[in-house]
Amino acid sequence: TCASQCTPESVAVNSEDTSAATQAVEILRRCGVVQLARGYDLDQMATLQAALDDLASQRARYHQLLDEQQLHDGRFQVYLPFDGPMTDRSLLGASDLVLDVLDGYFDGKGYGIDHVSILTSAKSSGNQSLHPDVHYFKGSTVSVHTALVDVTPTMGPTFFCPCTGESSKQEDWPASAAIKMTIL
Repeated sequence: TCASQCTPESVAVNSEDTSAATQAVEILRRCGVVQLARGYDLDQMATLQAALDDLASQRARYHQLLDEQQLHDGRFQVYLPFDGPMTDRSLLGASDLVLDVLDGYFDGKGYGIDHVSILTSAKSSGNQSLHPDVHYFKGSTVSVHTALVDVTPTMGPTFFCPCTGESSKQEDWPASAAIKMTIL
C-alpha cells in the first residue's frame, strides 16, 4: 500500500509552494524520499561550478580530497573543504527549505551534517546495483542529493524502493537492514 502511494509523481514537491516544507516532510516520512523540484538557484550553481573548477586546478589539494574507494564502476567523490565559497550552506544545497525539511523530519530535535561531497560518474560508468544510501535507521539518517546537471532519460533510470526504511526501533535495525539487503 505504501509503495503504491509513492510513485515518482507523488514524491515531488514544488519548492516555490508556500507549504513545500510541510508537504516534503510528510512525503519523506511516508515514502523515504522526496524531490524538491526547482529547489536550486541557477546562479548559485554557476558559483559552485566555478569553485569546483578552482579546486580541481589545485591538483595536490584536490587529490587529498578525492575518494575513489567507496564508489565503484567509474564513480568517485570529492569531499569539499569548508573554506571560501564552500562555507555558504545554500551554495552547497542546504537551503532554508532543505533545513526546514530536515528540522521537521527530525522533529526539531537537532541533527548534524556529516559531510558534503561531489559525486561524479564517468560517461563509461557501468550500471550501479541497487544499494542503500543510508543504513535503514528510520528517522536517524538522511541523504540529501542535489543534481548539479540536468538529469535526463539518456543517463539511464534511477530506481528507488519506497517504504524500505520502516524500522523505527533501534533493536529492530539489524534485522531490518539484513532483510532489506537480502531483497536488494
